[in-house]
Amino acid sequence: MTDTITMSFDDWVEEFKPVQNHIDKNASIDGLMFETYGKELEFVRAQDIKPHMDIHRK
Repeated sequence: MTDTITMSFDDWVEEFKPVQNHIDKNASIDGLMFETYGKELEFVRAQDIKPHMDIHRK
């Protein structure tokens, strides 16, 4: 089971320092989202393995 942490988007960015999507200049969530296929997926898979996060907006 995982814990749920609630924080603002700005707090999340400050805390976790997400990587900008340099492949798609129009990526969702202020340019922070990566697609699950193609060059974006290749880029994500090539990164050092670190915990990942999912963003759920209400």
